[in-house]
Amino acid sequence: MSILAGIWMDHRKAVTVILGSENLDMSIIESNEESVSETLERPRRMAPHARHDVEINRYFDKILRRIKAADELVLIGPGEAKRQFISFLMLQRSAIKLRECMPVGCMTNSEVAQHVCRVFNRSYY
Repeated sequence: MSILAGIWMDHRKAVTVILGSENLDMSIIESNEESVSETLERPRRMAPHARHDVEINRYFDKILRRIKAADELVLIGPGEAKRQFISFLMLQRSAIKLRECMPVGCMTNSEVAQHVCRVFNRSYY
């Protein structure tokens, strides 16, 4: 049986949904991204864009570790994080097949799970 995954993500958090043969497993992954005001207030040795790249790569790595066993992926959310994550997956040479990548606004965790189940034609509720 295939392992299917779905992610709602932005640059601050990701809601991951893993669909197994008989269960649904959901978790939240938070990024450590600082707000712009905090970055401007505190001087650092590293340039701001370099700090951002390091943090975003750590965040994406946490997400990839969560979904690494998946065969297919649904990726949804607002903004550019989806596109950046796809590029990250390509750089990591991930074999996960992208089933859907779609812009959506804010969703509850339950709505994310329902969307992923609908795309993969699964029912756990």
